[in-house]
Amino acid sequence: MGDEPFAVLLPDDVIPALAQMVGAHTTQGGHMIATEEVPANRISSYGVVDIARQQGAVQALRGLVEKPKAEDAPSRFGIVGRYILEPSIFDGLVSQKPGSGGEIQLTDAIASDLRTAGVNGFAFDGERFDCGSVPGYLEATIAFALDRPELCNGVSQFFAARSTGNLRAA
Repeated sequence: MGDEPFAVLLPDDVIPALAQMVGAHTTQGGHMIATEEVPANRISSYGVVDIARQQGAVQALRGLVEKPKAEDAPSRFGIVGRYILEPSIFDGLVSQKPGSGGEIQLTDAIASDLRTAGVNGFAFDGERFDCGSVPGYLEATIAFALDRPELCNGVSQFFAARSTGNLRAA
């Protein structure tokens, strides 16, 4: 990486965030993490941001916590699979102690760099698909198929036939 910021994309999250984040990062600097408002009953599955202030999509952060209980969460904005990180993150990862689940957590390393590098959340515009589960993967596949003119009619016909029990021969 040298001295340049770099992107990290977690493959189980399909989201249109990175291009938006790159634009914001050029003016903000520091670490930048994609965020999304999540339901309270799912908040303990996410790293969660503590937002000091928000201007547009950019959230100036005062902290991050990995997988808090819903009642302890500083906000409802969870961290989702896109990051723009400064090279200083590697120093934080080397000295990071195991956190949630007994694992080295990227969220904890980013939080330890909050005062030196700065950290912003980015509430991206667009739909997120969590492909880390079979239902999420299927939702993404169907949504993308329905968005493509050459696939939309066939997929729609399949669902219509399936819902009425009139499956056509394959």
